[in-house]
Amino acid sequence: MANQKALEELCVRMVSSTNEARICYLKSMQAARAQEMGAAADLLARGDEQYAVAHAMHVQLLQMEAGGTLDHVSLLILHAEDQLISAETYKALAVEAGHIYQILADK
Repeated sequence: MANQKALEELCVRMVSSTNEARICYLKSMQAARAQEMGAAADLLARGDEQYAVAHAMHVQLLQMEAGGTLDHVSLLILHAEDQLISAETYKALAVEAGHIYQILADK
């Protein structure tokens, strides 16, 4: 069984990173709406960096489960997983919004 405190800390860090990613993706959409395409791209990249951190933690959880050291799934783990999926959705929306605002700016 995984050390419960270490597992909880991992999940909290994962949630924190995914929240930072989502904030960056949302700000990227806001920057694109304001026709600040350079800032939008920078925020998208910063969001990707935070998402990568969270994804690495997700891989750790998967490795723990595969190795038999994660013998239960808690509400905290489920929350962390849900936040990761949410960040992916925000990224997809930010990318699409950036394309739409760029098309509008080019007209």
